[in-house]
Amino acid sequence: MKLIEILPLRIENPDFRDNSHASDAIDMAISYYDVIGYYPPWICYLAVNEGEAVGVGAFKGQPQNGKVEIAYSTFQPYTNKGFATIICGALVDLAIDSNQQVDITARTLREESPSTAVLKKNGFVMTGEVLDPEDGMVWEWVFDKQ
Repeated sequence: MKLIEILPLRIENPDFRDNSHASDAIDMAISYYDVIGYYPPWICYLAVNEGEAVGVGAFKGQPQNGKVEIAYSTFQPYTNKGFATIICGALVDLAIDSNQQVDITARTLREESPSTAVLKKNGFVMTGEVLDPEDGMVWEWVFDKQ
């Protein structure tokens, strides 16, 4: 599996236009860039496995105060096949390769879920609850660099 950059203009992303999930993810990423800016490598990516778009991974902006937040999702019919775990790990590797000092964070709902399992498999630890402006009270997770 590899991560493919989603570029800031629709015309720059010709691959996977026929895949409705990937096309929607590209449109959402481009809209998100209008809010957070486009600062590679702190951008959105399509996750591609054997030529198929299986999901999306993203940094929710460039690092702020020594932290960067990740997000990831898989498309149907690729859920429950381990791709979210791989996407999460690829984002961690990319963040570390880009800035070894940055703390990598993620947020989940305040309950055990497939996403909390993905984070645990990738070496994240839950550090407590925080107020997320979009989702309300959530659990915050931080990648354990040890």
